[in-house]
Amino acid sequence: MMDYINYIILGIVQGISEWLPISSKTQIMILSNILLNLDPSFSYILGLSLEFGSFFAVLIYLKRDLLEIIKNKELTSFFLIATLFTALIGIPLYKLSKYFLTSYKINSEILMSILGIALIINGMYIYISKKFLIENKDKIPNIKDAFIVGSIQALSVLPGVSRSGVTITTMLFLGYKPETAFKYSYILGAIAMLGSFVLVLLDLLFTKEVYNINEKVNFYGIIISFSTSILISIITIDYILKFARKAKVYLINFILGIIIIIYSFVLLKYF
Repeated sequence: MMDYINYIILGIVQGISEWLPISSKTQIMILSNILLNLDPSFSYILGLSLEFGSFFAVLIYLKRDLLEIIKNKELTSFFLIATLFTALIGIPLYKLSKYFLTSYKINSEILMSILGIALIINGMYIYISKKFLIENKDKIPNIKDAFIVGSIQALSVLPGVSRSGVTITTMLFLGYKPETAFKYSYILGAIAMLGSFVLVLLDLLFTKEVYNINEKVNFYGIIISFSTSILISIITIDYILKFARKAKVYLINFILGIIIIIYSFVLLKYF
């Protein structure tokens, strides 16, 4: 019973953190290590996989916006080009991250320290964007912006980097209105989430790791996490969007980063 509660917790965290610039996969990596005792490599894969649950929430919540994008050739081109560059840069980074986490057998203490530092850097990026924000109310998506946003989004494959954080912040830098930046980020994210899930699934099949999944995690527990993340996302996405637009979310990154670093060095007695 306790095992299933842990999977529910993972689903709740995914369903909330996906909509804030605090890297949902980072939270899943840390929690899956603590709650399920997963190694860094597999917790990284789990973090990417659970994003697929949020994919369905985006389809439900932003279905009208998605239909409008399909009808608009300029917007369709923007999202297609951005997604292309995310894939071209993101796939090699995924392979590199997985190789690094698997080959060097990084222990949990060092991993948490790295993730904590990454969150703080991410928070600094968001803070700087707010200081130098120049909003253009008539900003129209173009190919140049698609290249920049898509390339930056690819960095979110790396542990500790928030996809929504870097894409929203980049779009704010480029002059998009906050509402537009959030909305476009989530739609780009939905496509990226689908791509990440397919990439992870193909990778597991190719390396035959898929046959060892039951040895590492509870299959029904994963289903519970997926279902929970979808439900929580649908319930909270509107509230989180409003909160993220108004709150100083960079402070969340700083606080989480510091807490994680303290946890890794003090509670786990790394030194």
